[in-house]
Amino acid sequence: RGLGDVYKRQVIILIMIYGVKSTVKKLFLYTLCCVLIFQLWYFNSGKNEIYYIPLQYVAIKLLLIFQKNKETVILPGSCAFEIAAFVKYFIMPVSFIFIDSYPIMIGSDPNEDSFSLAIFLTLYEMLLIYLCRYLYIRKHSSSIVPLNRNLSKDSKRIFIQNYSVWFLFLFCIFTLLLVISPKLVFPDFYLLNDKGENSSKMIPFFSIIGGWWKYLFYIVMINFLGYRYSAKHEKKYFCLAILLFLFSTYLILGTSRWAIIFHFVVTFYLFRIIFNRTLVKKLLVFVPLFVCLFFLITIYKFQNDLGSDYSLINFADLFVSQLQDYFSGPSLIGHAIDMGHKYNITFETCWNDFVGAIPVLSKTVDQMNRTNILFNQYVISPDTEWFTQIIPATGLGYIYFGSMFAPIFTVAFNILGLHFDYKLLNTSNLFVKYVLIYCSLWGGLSICFNTQIPFGNVVVYIFPLYLFYRLFSKLTIKLA
Repeated sequence: RGLGDVYKRQVIILIMIYGVKSTVKKLFLYTLCCVLIFQLWYFNSGKNEIYYIPLQYVAIKLLLIFQKNKETVILPGSCAFEIAAFVKYFIMPVSFIFIDSYPIMIGSDPNEDSFSLAIFLTLYEMLLIYLCRYLYIRKHSSSIVPLNRNLSKDSKRIFIQNYSVWFLFLFCIFTLLLVISPKLVFPDFYLLNDKGENSSKMIPFFSIIGGWWKYLFYIVMINFLGYRYSAKHEKKYFCLAILLFLFSTYLILGTSRWAIIFHFVVTFYLFRIIFNRTLVKKLLVFVPLFVCLFFLITIYKFQNDLGSDYSLINFADLFVSQLQDYFSGPSLIGHAIDMGHKYNITFETCWNDFVGAIPVLSKTVDQMNRTNILFNQYVISPDTEWFTQIIPATGLGYIYFGSMFAPIFTVAFNILGLHFDYKLLNTSNLFVKYVLIYCSLWGGLSICFNTQIPFGNVVVYIFPLYLFYRLFSKLTIKLA
């Protein structure tokens, strides 16, 4: 089949996946609502106001069903947002019904008043995000149909053409990275006999270049295989693409679960564009593998946290606490509120947060005067050297702008992700789609992070890919 037919199927396939009949959706959500009401009346664990979060979530989803708007979950960033929202606004608070407390992995419980305010801010955040998303979709949804009907069948607009330039560039960078340290390219666990220093600490800038190389290597090779497949439609190119996918997964393999999830989502989306639909379905066999890999990494992390106290009950308690830690739960927002009352945080700290996320410019700011550093010092101890716990973006907004504008960062990043989702439909170029998917995913998942994580990843790793594309798009090498 031609690439034009593949593009015409983009929205149709996603609607088939997510377009469950309205009556089934209503029945499911009404059931969830009844379960929540039952829990509110028959279980009393001391902080029942937290159950207003899933109740409001169910109410919003019911309202959206009655609006008959089909575009909210048909794109990568929107799908990521809906999954994250379901976990944050439903799974996480409901999971507390089975335990006696509202644990977080580190620190003690926040002040009671701060916790109540954190629940209100979470409700406020949810309401604003869904309202802004609804208004944005209502304004731009009419642009979806013509964009998918008029996509070009010309492969020159879909794939990059100057492969000789890209291959030469990638080979030179690969050689340079290997000379400096193999850890810049390959996972550390493969190089057990490497006695050198950790590459990320040894040469931070080259560590970033190593990240660029992995992204560029994958998208350039996918472009090349897709270009060859569009010309000959031979299954061998799909098989080679599968091997490329597995090898690139190995390159990014580590303890970062987000990297693995993003890589699979991006791959599935690109394969669905390039290859025959029947062939792409075969990629779904890797879903159980990635799920197992995700949980193995989770168990590995939990074993380090629990140590000798590892048991199924402790694992479950830690898992619930991790939901708050990874999805910016109300306890963390409550701690951020308490921290804002204790420390005198100024605009300089806000500036340091954004500039400090950019490696080269980070040396120009005071790294210890950043909200994430202050947050960990407040939650753990003033002399802690462990700064991995992130401060929720809504808590950060409260510190800077007060209750009324507390969700400003979360809403802004989320709408940007939705904007990139729609931009994704406005381009046929595979390389640009690759960049836009990552931007939309970081925006859609911004409800789980602080401001530094999505901003830093997009600016440091994703945006430079687009600059490389613009730089090399006009370059060619004439071979004799």
